[in-house]
Amino acid sequence: MLRRFKASRLSFADMLLRKVVRERWQIRLLWQECEDDGAAKFIYRIDAGCHSFSYIARAYPWDGVEKVGRRSDGANRDMFGALFIEVASDERIAREFATFDVKADGQMRTDADVIGWTPANRSSRHFDSVVDALANGGQPESDALGYLMRNGGFQSSGRNGTVSYPGIPEDHPLHHPFFADLFAIYLVRLVSVDLVNAVARTRNPLAAQLDGSLARQLGIGNSSGQGMCVALQRWPHWVATWVSVRETGLGYAKSRPVDGHGVAVLQDSIERTIRIYRRTDPQVMDGVTPNGTVIADLERISALVSQTDRFSVWGELADHIATTMDDESAEQFNSLLLDLVPDFCDAIEPCFQLGAQRQRRFEPAMTVAELRGILRCNYGWALAAIKRQMRRRSAIEPVIGHIKAEHRMGRNYLAGEQGDAINVILAAAGYNFSLLLKWFRQLLWLLVAELVSSRISAET
Repeated sequence: MLRRFKASRLSFADMLLRKVVRERWQIRLLWQECEDDGAAKFIYRIDAGCHSFSYIARAYPWDGVEKVGRRSDGANRDMFGALFIEVASDERIAREFATFDVKADGQMRTDADVIGWTPANRSSRHFDSVVDALANGGQPESDALGYLMRNGGFQSSGRNGTVSYPGIPEDHPLHHPFFADLFAIYLVRLVSVDLVNAVARTRNPLAAQLDGSLARQLGIGNSSGQGMCVALQRWPHWVATWVSVRETGLGYAKSRPVDGHGVAVLQDSIERTIRIYRRTDPQVMDGVTPNGTVIADLERISALVSQTDRFSVWGELADHIATTMDDESAEQFNSLLLDLVPDFCDAIEPCFQLGAQRQRRFEPAMTVAELRGILRCNYGWALAAIKRQMRRRSAIEPVIGHIKAEHRMGRNYLAGEQGDAINVILAAAGYNFSLLLKWFRQLLWLLVAELVSSRISAET
């Protein structure tokens, strides 16, 4: 069920955003240097309440190669950024820029005054087209604009010499599970906007700047969860704490009586969620519920919400939805229920940090057999589900690899959402035709073998 959890008031991103707004964080671009080929340096200062710290970014000219953003790319990235614990000196910043310029995997190390690195890669479809439009004094087409740079992971938690989570001062605004990861991703998005504006200005001093309404719609492409994976491996109780806090808030929301105020809040939340699903790219992965199914269920839920005489508490409606609709839709409704109890959610929010500070108890001398027994006893339900998912993914991954490498899905030359859909369909059709050709080839050899066998029998 974890994979079906949706964003809610108790999601890490929502908690971080409320903190940023409440404390009126300010992000200032102090200095930039940019060339017309895209090589650039940026230095930012973040003022967050009583703390200030630096973020720097180093962009490189695009080599024309679209990068997948995984560990296989090594240090071959289009951009590197560094998020510091405090305000970095000019000498320290220069040293970090020099480290980025090494661009050799295994030879790049930082110091423990850095929370993490933010490698990223350009969007091969959008970045250059946006720069060209701005340099010509116009704006890019908003319908085709998704993101300018793709996140390549957050290299933190001790990797490459970065500070480990317990080393971040307790009063630091990013001393919270996943706050640094999420804020760093936001900074990559900010750099992507500043970078296209800067490159366009180097090509044409009178170039337009990306319109604020378009910039606000930009996302950040995701190609890796390297930083999050490392954090979960080292502090798995973060997930347990998050689930416990979320379920506490959800249990309280389900116990609340159905009333007019709650109906109005949920109707508004459902309408906003439907709009998000409609403008989100369609889901094509196996095992993921299509957006259309969730939208249809949410419309049915909206009608049920208005029937206040059918349910006395919100938990009764949630139970009805869980037994009559898709699991994905049921979890989406559970997340929306938390909008009914914002004050309660805010009150239990500090439990995340309390849970993150717990020390794990372990016995170094424990045998593998003993550990396996504990896992099977306490987490057998999760292990069984993981095993099923791994089998399914193991079957899918080779197919995706073949389609990308042999059927031109690795790079899409068709524009827009329809272009994305057409490219996937054509690539899948090509893959299926290759299976048919393979089957016909085998059939041909069987026919040839049968003919040869018949001829030999006739001659003897």
